[in-house]
Amino acid sequence: HRDLHSFPTRRSSDLLGPWPHFTGTNVEIRKDTHGVFRYTQVRVLFDSVHAGIDGPDGVAAIQNARSAAVARATELGAQAINYLLDVYRSITGEEHVERLAKMFVTRVYFADSNLVYESVGIESGLGSAVVNRSLREIDRLAEMLAAGREPPRHVLLLQSAHSALARGQNLLAAVVAFQAQEIIIEKRLREGYAGQGIPDAEVTSRLKTYYQTKDRLTTLSREVFGGRSIADDTAFWGSWLRDCNQKRNAVVHRGEEIGSEGAKRLVNLCEDCISRFAAL
Repeated sequence: HRDLHSFPTRRSSDLLGPWPHFTGTNVEIRKDTHGVFRYTQVRVLFDSVHAGIDGPDGVAAIQNARSAAVARATELGAQAINYLLDVYRSITGEEHVERLAKMFVTRVYFADSNLVYESVGIESGLGSAVVNRSLREIDRLAEMLAAGREPPRHVLLLQSAHSALARGQNLLAAVVAFQAQEIIIEKRLREGYAGQGIPDAEVTSRLKTYYQTKDRLTTLSREVFGGRSIADDTAFWGSWLRDCNQKRNAVVHRGEEIGSEGAKRLVNLCEDCISRFAAL
C-alpha cells in the first residue's frame, strides 16, 4: 500500500519488518561477466521538522501535510543520492555511473511521529554498479562525503562526454566536452585576474568582450599568464582550431553531423586543452 499511516508501536523491529532484496540481470555485462548483480538500496537519514502531520488519518489537512512531507523527504533523499553518485563517479572514474533522474522510494519514515510511507517494487532504467572498490577509493569516498565537497564540475562533464561516446551519442559528447573546457578556462582566468587585483566587475566585462573560446585561450591567456598561451604550440593549436573549435561550431550552430571518430577526436582535444591550460 502507498498511504502514509501511523503504527501503534515505535519498536523498529515491528515497524520496519524485512527489507526487500532485489536481484536482476546486469545491463552492463561488460562490467560484470557473471551477468548478475544486486540492486542497491540506500537509506538516507536526516533531521527534519514537519508541522501538521500528527493527528487522525482521515483529516484532509493532515493528509495534505503528510503528502507534502513525503514529497519533500523524497526530494532531499534524491539530492543526497545524486551527490553520492557524483562523488563516486569522480573518484572511481566509472564514466557509465550517471545521476538518476528518477528514483524509486520504497519507504519514508518519520520517526518522531511514527508515520511511514511504503511501496514495493522497482523501476526500470537502472544502470550498474561495480563492487569491490579498492580501499584507497573507499577512503577517498568517505573523506569527500564527510567533508561535503563537490566533485569538479568539468570532471563530471568530461565523464559524461565519454559515457555519451560509449552510447553512440556523438553530438551530446561533443557539446558536453566543450562545455567542460569552457568552464575550466573561465575559472582559471577569473582566478588569474583576481590574483592581479582586478575587480570582479571588470573581469566579467573583459570576459563578455572576449566571449569566444579561442580569444580567451590567446588574448586573455597572455594577459593572465605572462604572455603564455596554449597557442604557442602551433601544431596543437592548429588541430584544436580545426577539429575541436570549428567542428563544435559547425555541429552546434550549423547543424552539421559528427561521426564517432570526429566526436572522439573533439573530446580528446578538449581534455588535452584543459591539461595544457591548467599547466600555464
